[in-house]
Amino acid sequence: MRTQEPDTVGVAGLGLLGRGIAACCLAHGLRVVAWTQSDRPHHEAEAYIEKAIADLIRRAGFDPDLADSWRAVYTPVDSLQALRDCDFVIESVTEDLAIKQGVFDQIEEVVRPDVPIGSNTSSIPITQLQRPRRHPERFIGMHWAEPGHATRFLEIIRGELTSDDTVAATSELARRFGKDPSLVQKDVPGFIVNRIGYAMYREAAHMLEAGIADVETIDQSCRNAFGLWAGLCGPFRWIDITGGPELYARCMERVLPTLCNDGTGLPAPLETLKQQGAAGQPTGSGFYSYDENSPDWQERYHEFVWRMREVMEEFHSPGAGGAERKP
Repeated sequence: MRTQEPDTVGVAGLGLLGRGIAACCLAHGLRVVAWTQSDRPHHEAEAYIEKAIADLIRRAGFDPDLADSWRAVYTPVDSLQALRDCDFVIESVTEDLAIKQGVFDQIEEVVRPDVPIGSNTSSIPITQLQRPRRHPERFIGMHWAEPGHATRFLEIIRGELTSDDTVAATSELARRFGKDPSLVQKDVPGFIVNRIGYAMYREAAHMLEAGIADVETIDQSCRNAFGLWAGLCGPFRWIDITGGPELYARCMERVLPTLCNDGTGLPAPLETLKQQGAAGQPTGSGFYSYDENSPDWQERYHEFVWRMREVMEEFHSPGAGGAERKP
């Protein structure tokens, strides 16, 4: 496996995250060859990238020349064969194992054996993705967060067959992107944040079903608690600064036995909405109802990300705190 710095990245899949990934690559000096599925037209992706580049110029101090120059190094393509000369490939198609494997089949037909291939998946184990491959050692998980061009988040997931060289090359690329990458050493469904997040979503749905509180109240409590501290510290730091492990252990002994521990199926509120085809604000239906007069919550979220990024960079910069010894 070669580890030289890539010049050209192939992005396979231009859904919401794929578009942000492409914009991130372009903004950090890489050529991009971008393939999209038929239901994700190139013109929509290019409009998103143009806006994302403008965001980076206005909010993050990127070179204003990027507003025009990115198009010269961006190549939209209609066949995965066009990824032939890429130095790194990032797959970002829908979260469906069969679809991803079909895309990998085509990519492996054309790219060099030493080219790392990252899969942007939020829950599929990387080992499951890489086992059928010709060169499984070059497959790795790259779990991005929306909006891909702005967030500092990136989980890098090592499958059971992933090589050290692939991990090193992916980590180096992540840092080039300005990410603060987390290396997941053991391949489990959902990785780190989604395992924690899905446990929270399940408990929220359980409380809703049990009549403990309504949707608005549950959201209000989470927003005013987790939303306050999660940008500054993770759960272990939060425990340390708000009473310590001994206090939390005593509280957990009382609370944990009362939590929803039914792992046999979806909570009823989610199952009902799934059967109704509720896809959130884009379709006007979810836990809330949306119409043409509703605020654009995705746009609100993007604005919030940029504001939080400024705060996080201030508190998490190298000079913001000293080195600490972990027990």
